[in-house]
Amino acid sequence: MSSKLKNILLPTDFSENSMQALDAAVRFAQKVKGQIFLYHRSNLPPNWDEATEEQKSFNTLARKRDKEMKAQFESIISNYGNTGLNINPIHSPGDLFENTEELVEQYEIDLIVMGSEGATGIKEWYTGSNAEKISETVDVPVLIIKNKIDEFPLKQIVFASEFEEAAKQAFLELIELVRDFDTTIHLLYICSIKEFVVSQEILDNMHEFKDLCPDLPCNIHTRAGHSVESGIQFFMKNTGADLLCLVHRPKGSFEKLWTGSNSSKLINHLECPVLSIPVEDKELEVKDS
Repeated sequence: MSSKLKNILLPTDFSENSMQALDAAVRFAQKVKGQIFLYHRSNLPPNWDEATEEQKSFNTLARKRDKEMKAQFESIISNYGNTGLNINPIHSPGDLFENTEELVEQYEIDLIVMGSEGATGIKEWYTGSNAEKISETVDVPVLIIKNKIDEFPLKQIVFASEFEEAAKQAFLELIELVRDFDTTIHLLYICSIKEFVVSQEILDNMHEFKDLCPDLPCNIHTRAGHSVESGIQFFMKNTGADLLCLVHRPKGSFEKLWTGSNSSKLINHLECPVLSIPVEDKELEVKDS
């Protein structure tokens, strides 16, 4: 992610959840003086935009869908007209995940913001599993929004990790992303409630992470839990945190702390926003939980 975060991609199906995510993206873009690329995976024939009006006249269903989509885009741009932001509408047919990867490269995207209904959602492509899949596939941070956010303060952020060397890259990305938000960062390590033993190596590593953050308040926390998921959920609830940050490898899996079902449960079940940040390092080995 660039030190000057400018380009934000917002996939949308025009549902309530994706509009809530757009509200958050707009607030974020205003703070960092960025722009938004609003992407809709359209259900239109390939090369529809290049077809002549005569050719389009033979496909009344596609013409109707095209008209409805453009009306949605126009309404959104009009609603956010007083924000001073550039909101760039994009649409294309095809696979959501492949298209998202291509758009990240084409428009030099720094951050993806997307809505999710979580594990119980019924929308076509923004169920929790798809939100998780995109976060595991692309090589830029993905911010997943679950609910309407009246404000976007990012005052209390939890960075939960194994605190291995490779995760430092993601932590530095997080610091850069929230630098303008007057944020306190909480470094969190969860160990087994049966053992509740945190090695000196882990503690030393956590202090190294803290030293990477001299300009923002940064606190160290170790907790025991029956599971990683329950331990993090309990900590998030009791600290009133605004956001949870996870670490992942592009086209791979989450840091070994998040292998198995932990990452899915956290992304799908937490009510607060979840940010996944990629790192490219073989040190994040995948192990079974």
